[in-house]
Amino acid sequence: MMAEFPSGHVLVVVGSTANERGLEVMVRGHKANMLLSGRNIVIQPERVYADEIEPLTVEAPPLSDPLPAHHRNFFECIRDRTKTTNCPIDIAHKVMVTLPLAELSYRESKMKIFDPKTQRVIA
Repeated sequence: MMAEFPSGHVLVVVGSTANERGLEVMVRGHKANMLLSGRNIVIQPERVYADEIEPLTVEAPPLSDPLPAHHRNFFECIRDRTKTTNCPIDIAHKVMVTLPLAELSYRESKMKIFDPKTQRVIA
């Protein structure tokens, strides 16, 4: 899936079941890439920036499954109505527009364009 945003950012999500290794979770930058592997966060500079940026590996603390806490927060916000959700609604809306459009695009083999002003799919 590839989603292009008005800001110029591009989100690419890929998957593979061709072998047991799969694809690495990474954020690609202009000068370096950040790989997320298990509990490690690895910064790998691009070759042309190797003199500027040092490679770095950071071990992240263990995390519990965040989904139950996320659900609990959502229901507390519904009950209380004064609390704010962990995920702001505008971000949640953007995510939930992008993913179903990508799936629809895949199923129909057609590029989809979303108009954020009218909140409608225009192509």
